[in-house]
Amino acid sequence: MNSDTSTGTKIFRITIAALAVVAVALFVVFLIVNHQQPSSPPEETVSPSETAAQSDETPDPSTEGPSEDPAKDTGEAPSEGSSVSPDATPPAENTPEVTAADPSAVNPTAAPTERPTEKPTEKPTEKPTEKPTEKPTEGPALTEAELLAKPLKAPERSGGTLVFSEIMSSNTKYCAVSGKYHDWVELTNISSSPIDLSDYSMTDRMMKPDKFQLPSKTLAPGEYVIIYCSGLTGDCHAPFKISSSGETLYIFKQGQLADTVDVPDDLGTDNSYARYGADWLYAVKPTPGGANAAGRTIRLAAPSANILSGCYSDKITVSLSGQGKIYYTLDGSAPSTSSKLYSGPVEISKPTSIRAVCVKDGEIGAEGDFTYVIDKELSRLPVVNIAVDMSLLTGENGVFSDITEPFKGTEAPILLTLIENGKEEFSVPCGFKLNGNDSRKGAKQSFRLRFRSEYGPSKLSYKLFDDRNIDAFESLILRGGSEDFTRAMMRDEVLSAAFDGRTNLMVQAIKPVVLYIGGEYWGIYYFRERLDEDYFEEHFGVDAKSVEIVESFSFVTEGDPKDYNALVSFCKTKDLGVEENFNYVKSRIDLTGLIDWYLCRSYSGDHDIGNSRLFKSKEGDNIWHVSCFDLDWPFLEGRTNEDTFTWYVNNTSDVIFKNLMKSKLFRTMLLDRFEELKKGALSDANILAQIEKFENLLSSDIERDRIRWNSSLKSWKAQVASMKKFVTDGRLEIFSNYLKKYAV
Repeated sequence: MNSDTSTGTKIFRITIAALAVVAVALFVVFLIVNHQQPSSPPEETVSPSETAAQSDETPDPSTEGPSEDPAKDTGEAPSEGSSVSPDATPPAENTPEVTAADPSAVNPTAAPTERPTEKPTEKPTEKPTEKPTEKPTEGPALTEAELLAKPLKAPERSGGTLVFSEIMSSNTKYCAVSGKYHDWVELTNISSSPIDLSDYSMTDRMMKPDKFQLPSKTLAPGEYVIIYCSGLTGDCHAPFKISSSGETLYIFKQGQLADTVDVPDDLGTDNSYARYGADWLYAVKPTPGGANAAGRTIRLAAPSANILSGCYSDKITVSLSGQGKIYYTLDGSAPSTSSKLYSGPVEISKPTSIRAVCVKDGEIGAEGDFTYVIDKELSRLPVVNIAVDMSLLTGENGVFSDITEPFKGTEAPILLTLIENGKEEFSVPCGFKLNGNDSRKGAKQSFRLRFRSEYGPSKLSYKLFDDRNIDAFESLILRGGSEDFTRAMMRDEVLSAAFDGRTNLMVQAIKPVVLYIGGEYWGIYYFRERLDEDYFEEHFGVDAKSVEIVESFSFVTEGDPKDYNALVSFCKTKDLGVEENFNYVKSRIDLTGLIDWYLCRSYSGDHDIGNSRLFKSKEGDNIWHVSCFDLDWPFLEGRTNEDTFTWYVNNTSDVIFKNLMKSKLFRTMLLDRFEELKKGALSDANILAQIEKFENLLSSDIERDRIRWNSSLKSWKAQVASMKKFVTDGRLEIFSNYLKKYAV
């Protein structure tokens, strides 16, 4: 080997060694840097195993399916059934229903719904937003194998061995009782010994632990019992319903809290909330009376629409998006897998409600409702739309067939939507029937709305009336003017507003609206409270089951008639001029309210005195209260100078009032009360102010209403002027002079 070769070899070896040292040094530096500064976290995605952990389940790797986004996995276009981003370009009409894959589709709140391009006919809110999705999807759906429930165990806060194990707050197909469906709860004995249910009570009010005493029955370990929250009475019927807008239920054991559950506000119809171990999840499938097998931390989200619910002056095209397949209806009926399969945008050219659901892996998700009132004529009033299959109203046995049969009670399922200031306030399924007796025979009927679990929520949870602190309704009236609809369309409303808060009368709240039914303009209506046991419950904080009702001062329609009949008998047989007897009657009925009713109604010249309502509850003050009711015939021409009060005294069927009028004590009380009413409820200023208020409220829509019901704007103006003249012609002074004859 020559010296040049030897020298080259040495240099090569030195170079290799140096490179090795450098490599080792770089590796050490890399380890140090990575130890001190971790790399940035990956994108926020939820793996199947992470989602399973949220539901206390460990997934079986053999059951893990492919990613929900096929485009990500394969680079190919997604197949039918993939998710659509809410702000994706709407597909053409012949395009499959779901064509685009977007990461935001995993979380529907990631991208906002496209703002409407059409100008709403009502004033929109400054920044309209799509009504929120019920709950965002949190990642790939899990299979039932990944969601197998763990055995039940007692929650830490439980003071007993009986617990809630499943809840359904809106029911149309589970656990029928005599052909009817009710809200229900499932209770379970989680102990190792039998328990006596009669040791426990259940309630929806923390301060009333004994609201429903459970039946006397032994429940074996692991055994279930179904309690129907029907508002009815019976061994397994609780006297309350479950609010679909969310509430808390309680179990007490001999007065001590044993268990509670917070019912979610997005449970939806025919879906249950079930206990899995110590956790609560949305059941994949309800299992009343059986073990809970599978559940999810969230519900499959409702579909979304590219255009907000609202009022529009021209036709629009609506695109739906969501996970899986979408099924929808346009006739107000509830959507199901038997409904029309969405395959492309839907053109809306008249008032219409779209009801839609997503279906994926056999699960039906939350319902999405979208209502569009298409009308070139603008309205300043709030808009109510009723979506319904019109054959259910006008068919041979439809709702309108009850016009000549007031007690038949035919009821149709509808979707009720309120749009106010350009914004959808609520959209809720309910029952729809005629309301009233004689008034139903006219062309413009009034309607009763009933919120029942067989349609959806068992209550409407919404603060409908600005002047009422009431936000839950089991029933409402849509009043179309009743017997005043061809005249002023506001007589009852004017006097109700005049007396509300200024008298001792119970008064139905008022909200004027414009109504559409089945895509047709129906005219001006009023939302009114219904004077029933639920009204008394909400206003006085008592249980509806404790309420007694008397109609027309004669007929007990709710409760035991013994108490009212005994009071009538007392007034017939006792001298009410004797202070002791008078004070007894005063302790049994609100005499101020009774006086208010006769003075206020007779002041108005209304002769239709037969219809009235009295209410009482043993849970309240246990005395009878008088309501303001059925005032369609006041302010008539020719009655300004009439002594209507004396006519009432001679013609009323009210035995209590007629006998009280024989008492000097009562007449003195009556005249003193009138002096107070002259300065308030019955003052010219108050009555005229209410007439003008409703005149202004109706003025923008009354002409169209008159055309719809074959009347004229001219005649309406004449009726309103006549009402004002009744007041300004000196009715109060004339009426006051007639009352002087009763002075003592």
